[in-house]
Amino acid sequence: MEEKLNMILGFVIRHKDRININPHAVHEQLFLKSISLEEAKQLFDKILKSGKVKVYGGRYIGYSVDTELYLKSGGFITEKRVNETNAEAAEKIKQPSLFMSYCWAESEIAEKIYKDLVQIGVSILKDNHQLEYKDSIKAFMNSIRDSDYAMILISDDYLKSKNCIYELLQLLKESEYKNKILPIIIEGTKIYSASDRIRYIKYWEQKCEELKRDIGTINPVNSIGVISDLKLFTEISQNIGEFLNEIGDMLHISLNKLQETHYKAILEKIRFEDISFAVTLMAIAGTEDLEQREIMLDHYAKKYPLNSYYYSIKAGTNSMAKRYTQATLNYLEALKLNPENVEALNNLGLIYHDVNKDFPKAIGCFRKAVELSPRFTVAKLNLGYALGHYPDNKEEAAEIYKDILSYDPYEPKAYNNLANYYKLKDYKGNFELIKQYYEKAIELKPDYVEPYMGYGNVLKLNGMIDQGNEYYKKALELDNGYYKPFIEAALSSIKG
Repeated sequence: MEEKLNMILGFVIRHKDRININPHAVHEQLFLKSISLEEAKQLFDKILKSGKVKVYGGRYIGYSVDTELYLKSGGFITEKRVNETNAEAAEKIKQPSLFMSYCWAESEIAEKIYKDLVQIGVSILKDNHQLEYKDSIKAFMNSIRDSDYAMILISDDYLKSKNCIYELLQLLKESEYKNKILPIIIEGTKIYSASDRIRYIKYWEQKCEELKRDIGTINPVNSIGVISDLKLFTEISQNIGEFLNEIGDMLHISLNKLQETHYKAILEKIRFEDISFAVTLMAIAGTEDLEQREIMLDHYAKKYPLNSYYYSIKAGTNSMAKRYTQATLNYLEALKLNPENVEALNNLGLIYHDVNKDFPKAIGCFRKAVELSPRFTVAKLNLGYALGHYPDNKEEAAEIYKDILSYDPYEPKAYNNLANYYKLKDYKGNFELIKQYYEKAIELKPDYVEPYMGYGNVLKLNGMIDQGNEYYKKALELDNGYYKPFIEAALSSIKG
């Protein structure tokens, strides 16, 4: 069978211009009817599922660079050896772990950096909430120690946050901190001149004076709890100047430059075994033009091992082209090489959910991603949404959203989805709670259309027609046209 499968690959290569090879072509033109049509169909199905050819509409196959590379490596005859070689190559890709620390104001920047690095295999513990929401400072510091490097996004907001500065002061007490800290200065943050650093020293000295005055106005017995804050502010004002001196000496490249060079400086710093493949993959992932992406992927395949992250980006490219069958095969190949590729699991789950409407398979992918990365918020949101299709699972979905808010109280989609859950459960009895959740979602993301729609709906359901319509009008202003027919219909309704 393996020899016949290789013959099909050879046929595809010899007819590179064809995109309509089907089982009948295999039966009649390749094997000249020397095998049965049924056997030709079985062979075709194996080729179709192999991911080594391009697939068109699930019924035809055609040439891809993978076809030729795979056949040159022995094809199906030596598939076991080839798989082992690719697995070993993927294993050799070092995955140094990074702890990311930042303040909530820079959450979008942090998310962009996170996605860029994770898609090429860098393991990141993403701290997307301020320290006061963690279980303890000790647990936070332990998580830094467990990581190979600490990436710090430094901004004006960060330098004025007691929690952010406190965690940094603790990190600076570590003897090897200079070898693991990766500071990134956010645009507009001024720390390089003496006057810039003095400004932050004065800020914290002023905070000390203000707190001292406030403490003087209360009974000393009641001041015990805030004395610790005063000690912290004093420690910050005494050390922040020295800290900024250290950071200024470390930093040699801006965030914009890092992104333009696809984080080459960071990848070199964390000693990726071969950063050239990582920089190339990141450049491909950042290319929006579909045709250009495919050309770059073909060039990559000729030069580097076909690792899990290559197949993930290839899958994303096929998804962009709406070639979902091929994208599915690519994600499965990515997971075969690295079963812990959580991005691939999540994105495969989205295809199962949004395209195939195969909710059990989608839930399985999302669950696996969350098991591997319990704070992978996007996968948890997707899991909750997928579970919401089943009445018996709506309670579990609500618990998932609550869990997200337990570690990230700034996630607007979790608030919106909880509001939707309680609205469906009892829009009258839960009105105050629903109102609270929708308003929080809007506060955190003012351009988020869905909570305006949901809030408008629940207001009208509770008889507040005019107030509800105001939220629908705001949703219409923000909408890019996707929800327009629904919003206009809702506005013309005299009830929810």
